[in-house]
Amino acid sequence: MKAEAGIPRMESITQIDVKKEEDTAAREQLLVFSLEDEEYALDILQCRQIINTPVITPIPGSPDFIRGVINLRGKIIVVVDLEKKIHVDPKGKAKGSQIVIVEIGGRLVGLVVDSVSEVAWVKAEDIKAPPETLETKSGMEYIKNVAIQKSRLMIILDLERLLDHEELKNVNAIHEAYGQ
Repeated sequence: MKAEAGIPRMESITQIDVKKEEDTAAREQLLVFSLEDEEYALDILQCRQIINTPVITPIPGSPDFIRGVINLRGKIIVVVDLEKKIHVDPKGKAKGSQIVIVEIGGRLVGLVVDSVSEVAWVKAEDIKAPPETLETKSGMEYIKNVAIQKSRLMIILDLERLLDHEELKNVNAIHEAYGQ
């Protein structure tokens, strides 16, 4: 049977859909943000929300990388100063204008970042393992991969390794103290 003018044949529709799925499978979608002029990224599926930084209530006696807590629509969320946590050397400019809400260890946690710039699709072949020197360096285990696009380099963070067991225990204790 002959296809009518302007209507693609069924075989070509199937081919287009298959190609589209292959293109998506060969790419990762990342939330790109900056800290002190460097670009970092997270898997978009790990991100729940992006908010402008509200008033953060400090928690006396908490680790220095925990900035405090916020109340987001009735939920208490621990806020982590990502610069302090991943040892970024602050250059003195305004700290943290946005918070990325993520889930770590079954808890919602806010990560303070300078700014979120985009949601980017990155080809799988542009994503590389971090240099061995970073993989073996203590305190750098939170680096999952590095994305390289033309003259751009993004450090992809591994949220499952961002907080160690003791730090996650602190986050859980804070949540439990607020009945969350």
